[in-house]
Amino acid sequence: MSSNDRIIQEARDRAESLYAEGMLCSEVLILVANEMAGSPFSSDISRLGTALGIGMGNSGCSCGALSGAIVGAGIMAGRVGADESCDPALDISSELHARFRSQEGAACCRAITSRLGGMDTPERREHCTRLTGACAAWLAELALDRDMVSTLSVA
Repeated sequence: MSSNDRIIQEARDRAESLYAEGMLCSEVLILVANEMAGSPFSSDISRLGTALGIGMGNSGCSCGALSGAIVGAGIMAGRVGADESCDPALDISSELHARFRSQEGAACCRAITSRLGGMDTPERREHCTRLTGACAAWLAELALDRDMVSTLSVA
């Protein structure tokens, strides 16, 4: 297994583990992205994802895993001033959205969970665990392709 494949698998495994422990998918993706970026922010950054959970504040809109991954793209590739390009973060976000929609057919939490019997089913829980891991793996892959991962391993 190449070092990039190992990082991608570690990101997936870490995300699935944190989700299984009870964190929201959006919190997980922000935390894992921060870890892959070398932890430029404290682990408290996962708080940014709390309100994005369960489709943006439990409303069933944009999937929290996708939203969290997009915030993660900002952690890894975002700018700090208007004189910097926003293209790297926007490119990663666009690709994340395209992959997500291709796999799930929608970016809406409600659309995804309704075909799994709702939020309270074991099928939904299993699907969301795998989806959270997939988003972490996609983010890792896209960041590695752009030399944006500063650590060889997630926590």
